[in-house]
Amino acid sequence: NKINNSLIYSRSVLCSLFFSLLNKNNFLEIHQENSGLTAFLYNVFKKKIFKYVNFIFISKNLKKIFLIPNKKKILIAGDGVDIRDFNQYKNKNFKEIKNSCIYTGSLHKGKGFEFIFQLAKKNKNLEFFVYGDVKTAQKKLIDQTEKINNLKIMGYVEYSKIPKILRNHPIIFMPYDKKLFGNHRSANLA
Repeated sequence: NKINNSLIYSRSVLCSLFFSLLNKNNFLEIHQENSGLTAFLYNVFKKKIFKYVNFIFISKNLKKIFLIPNKKKILIAGDGVDIRDFNQYKNKNFKEIKNSCIYTGSLHKGKGFEFIFQLAKKNKNLEFFVYGDVKTAQKKLIDQTEKINNLKIMGYVEYSKIPKILRNHPIIFMPYDKKLFGNHRSANLA
């Protein structure tokens, strides 16, 4: 059976390539630069990919790396909090936590948790709040946070709650390293 009005959306370059080889239009969300076999196959089949794929990049930098010839096939959908999400809280009361800093996001190595940990140790006059999945952090760092009274590990929260949480803090951190690894241990996301 042929499915009408179907939409193919992927975050895998290889899957997108497969559908391109079948002459199927598809959408590809890109989070990082290609490497290894994926980079090789992408370069070999570039013309076919450019014909059938619409690209969604999570940053302007990725757009520069991939050099897609047809600009109409590109959408930049920034990864992170969208400033428009704050509009729903614009006129509502919120309680600012004075002398506080906040980080929300992944706690993978390179995302900045190590840096925040060091800052909290040296700046006892500030409260540091970290929201993120503790399972993604280095265990030895999490164990040591119990000794730092001004560092609060708040755990994971749903994306929809992030704008409201961020509004309560005067300082918001995004202290990424030059080398940054997420779920992919070998792909530098910086």
